[in-house]
Amino acid sequence: AEGGVNAEGRYLRLLPVAVLLLGILATWLAWRLAEGAVEDRAQLEFRLAVDTKADEIVDRLRAYELMLRGAAGLFFASDHVSRDEFRTYLEILQVQKDYPGIQGLGFAEAVAPADLDLHVARLRAAGFPRYRLHPEGRRDAYTAIVYLEPMDDRNRAAFGFDMFAEPVRRAAMERARDTGDAALSGIVHLVQEIDDDVQPGFLMYLPVYSGGRDPGTLEARRDTLVGFVYAPFRAGDLMKGILRQGEALVAFALHDGSDPATDNLLYRDAAAGDPAGRTTRRDLDIAGRHWTVLFTATPEFERRADAGSEAPTVAGAGLAVTLVLFLVAALGMRMLDERRRAAQAIHATELKLQQAQKMEAIGQLTGGIAHDFNNLLTVVTGNAEALLAPPDGDDRRRRLTEMILHAAQRGADLTARLLAIARRQALLPRPTDVRALLRDMEGILHRALGSGVEVTLTMPDDLWSVQIDPAQLESAILNLGINARDAMPEGGRLRIAGRNLRLERAPGARHDGGPELHDGDYVTIAVTDSGSGMDAATLARAFDPFFTTKPAGRGSGLGLSMVFGFA
Repeated sequence: AEGGVNAEGRYLRLLPVAVLLLGILATWLAWRLAEGAVEDRAQLEFRLAVDTKADEIVDRLRAYELMLRGAAGLFFASDHVSRDEFRTYLEILQVQKDYPGIQGLGFAEAVAPADLDLHVARLRAAGFPRYRLHPEGRRDAYTAIVYLEPMDDRNRAAFGFDMFAEPVRRAAMERARDTGDAALSGIVHLVQEIDDDVQPGFLMYLPVYSGGRDPGTLEARRDTLVGFVYAPFRAGDLMKGILRQGEALVAFALHDGSDPATDNLLYRDAAAGDPAGRTTRRDLDIAGRHWTVLFTATPEFERRADAGSEAPTVAGAGLAVTLVLFLVAALGMRMLDERRRAAQAIHATELKLQQAQKMEAIGQLTGGIAHDFNNLLTVVTGNAEALLAPPDGDDRRRRLTEMILHAAQRGADLTARLLAIARRQALLPRPTDVRALLRDMEGILHRALGSGVEVTLTMPDDLWSVQIDPAQLESAILNLGINARDAMPEGGRLRIAGRNLRLERAPGARHDGGPELHDGDYVTIAVTDSGSGMDAATLARAFDPFFTTKPAGRGSGLGLSMVFGFA
């Protein structure tokens, strides 16, 4: 007991250290969780910023597509759209003011080879005496730029340009002509590039058919094509117009096509962050063209993400709380020591009281034991004296000797029962197949209880094995069976049932009013008979040593006490 107290004291002295270590561990876990939450929030904000920027690109180009459809409607509403009408339409839209990045808005007239000379003559007569369609050469079809506003120095260089002569432009124009929808071209070198500030360019086309409406079939679309309203774009100017508002949190590189290679780069943001940092990809489909956008977080985004981190606060608060708890635990050790010494004194007093009560009980038991042993010894002494007398014959000596042996066996049995009641009997527990043990006892029970008692065994095939003293278990079951037989003088039924029990209860809970049991796997054995039962007074004393309701000489009153002690 003293060693246990000393060990408990050593464990308690380690409590402040344990509190300190657990506090540091909890603080580290909280810091990691805070860091994870900050990263999750930053990742969400990054995705939102990326989605917003991708939507801005798509929305801006769709706005340009709507302007092209408005220009196509202008041609549908009038038999002939003059140059002044086209210029007025563009001035009303105020495109370059509200949607910076577009190079202009134009109309390319479809010219058949047979009408080429007439087309040139008409334009020269309209006030452009030096007009010519370029590049020169004979082709199967022409699309000459006749309107392009605003007519600044860059756009003037494109006046009269045949876009059908260039394969990338022609592919987009033919797609627009054959589908009736807007079509975006691949990367081109714009004719408007007249200085050293050369940027990758692209164009958007919308077909204009005779009569204004889409004829609906491929052949009719080709036959009724009048020309194209279109818009040229310098990629750098367009993207700067989209990015002009606010401080950039994400930067991007825009590629034409699905493969983000250097040779198909349309635009790269100068504010791009570390490519090894936070990145993502978006695929955009605009007017029949596929674009790939690679987004990266800017240094400003990362600074904002780090500035909003709660991790340092969590770490500081956790360490402060840990220190306070450590001090409280250390100061509380004195109180625990004093309480432990007081508890030890109370425990010693209780032991003395229990010892006195035990001695009184032993005194009561001693009287009964002395009485029974006196009777047994009388038999042993009397027969021993008879054995000293001259023998009358071998038979008589044998009977007397058997009586001595029987009395001695009863004495040994009584002693064993008393030891079982006191829970001091030596047990030999070992793994035991309870199902097999009960099956083996079935014959013994039939013989011991007689034919008037019907014995039934009920148990599952998978009844667990247990760690128990099998001899004591057999003795307990046999005692219960004999008591049941004595309670059924006219015969009856005895049922022995075994089942598996997995106990999972709250700490300190009690099972069926019995002693406190640890959670775990158990096997329960229930013995039930069809006898008359016991009244309340008898039931209250059923397990008391030497208590019996049987006639004198038919029982010692120790059977149920022994079972209780074993259990």
